[in-house]
Amino acid sequence: MESVWDYPRPPSVEPSSAHVVVELDGEVLAETQRSLRVLETSHPPVYYIPAADVRTERLRPSARRSTWCEFKGAARYYDAGDRATVAWSRPAGRLLRWLDHLGGDRPVQGRAGNHGLVNERR
Repeated sequence: MESVWDYPRPPSVEPSSAHVVVELDGEVLAETQRSLRVLETSHPPVYYIPAADVRTERLRPSARRSTWCEFKGAARYYDAGDRATVAWSRPAGRLLRWLDHLGGDRPVQGRAGNHGLVNERR
């Protein structure tokens, strides 16, 4: 069993071919098999989902202020219907610089736009 206390700081990122499906009220908001799994100390695993694999028509910018991570950059938040802060995104350019800093492959090279994040459900 994984422990969030065993995850690194700064966070690690790994390409994932897991079938990731994000549903809200029985409707699929995102579905992909080309995500990035991010592991960060004391945080549950999250998946970065390519913007092209997210159905954005139900999302609208949230009134919540943007937040900042020294590794991943600014996060912008989104609401859906009467539900607040159901998704967030980060600039792809910052993510690519972060991957370069980690010295790993760039599995998101060529993907445009932001990547939404979703908590891993176990």
